[in-house]
Amino acid sequence: MSTKSAKRNILLFCAGIVLAAGYGYHRWTQNLEPISRGEAQLIRYDKRSPLSVVLRDLEERHIIRNAAALGLFSRFNHGPAAVESGTYSLAPGMTAGEILKAVKRPVTVNVTVPEYFWVARTAALMEKHNVAKAADFIDMAQKPSDFAKDVKFPLPARSLEGYLFPDTYRMAPMSGAKPAIQQQLENFQKKVWEGLGEPKNLSKAIIVASLVEREAKLDNERPLVAGVIENRLAKGMPLEIDATVLYAQQRWHIPTRQDIRHTISPYNTYMNKGLPPGPICSPGLKSIKAALNPAKTKYFYYVAMPDGHSLFAATYPEHLANVNKRRHAMRAAH
Repeated sequence: MSTKSAKRNILLFCAGIVLAAGYGYHRWTQNLEPISRGEAQLIRYDKRSPLSVVLRDLEERHIIRNAAALGLFSRFNHGPAAVESGTYSLAPGMTAGEILKAVKRPVTVNVTVPEYFWVARTAALMEKHNVAKAADFIDMAQKPSDFAKDVKFPLPARSLEGYLFPDTYRMAPMSGAKPAIQQQLENFQKKVWEGLGEPKNLSKAIIVASLVEREAKLDNERPLVAGVIENRLAKGMPLEIDATVLYAQQRWHIPTRQDIRHTISPYNTYMNKGLPPGPICSPGLKSIKAALNPAKTKYFYYVAMPDGHSLFAATYPEHLANVNKRRHAMRAAH
């Protein structure tokens, strides 16, 4: 072969390499192009996963065009080697850079559980915020033994009602019922069990606190309501608390005499003496403190006034007079 032919072949070879490289680069940049825009999706990864696995998943979900191309782009741009467990918001139409940024930032939601919510209402809240299915949350809350290793305080046998501490939580969407419940129990341990010095007879305290939570609107009246409950228990009187009837019905409304007479349940404290078999809501810290330190009074009765405060009485005639005052106040309010 002549020198001239050899040079021509080398030039052709080099040109081929350049053309191939150019074509490869063109194909690579094409595969990096965002696909058509679409709605954001919440995607959950329950364990730390290699970036390549996540990118293949995103390709299958039609969020990115090509997993291999984006993986190469990540290596060139010092992207993450893995994606931590969590929930991520990703949408078709995001650029390669936006995708890599998004998989480094798991999303969370703020979930506020009010003090007066019971398990079923908390479950509905979890479903509303896409944390867990309501049915799954209710089912998990009926299995206290599944959480025995997670806490240091004694758990009830049948239900976690009352122990799912009310507070505002940062939770991951789609994380499921168990992590949500664990978070609430950890908070209970910190604020109630440890914060209040490992209170004795915890089970009774939480039941009483749940009644106080539903009955007292003013903080300064919580110890008084707790005192009335203790006085009636000591005398063997039925507690006759409307909120227990409503809990038995699993709905919140103004109870009628028919409700009270026809709600056959151990939670109906008009029909059954003593405390109900368990808490009726998630009590807050103030109600728990009131249950642990009830006011020592001679009161056996109270009635709530329209403005939220209550009238307390030591005798039934005094109570009837207070009920009459409430009727007049209700008429005046309307």
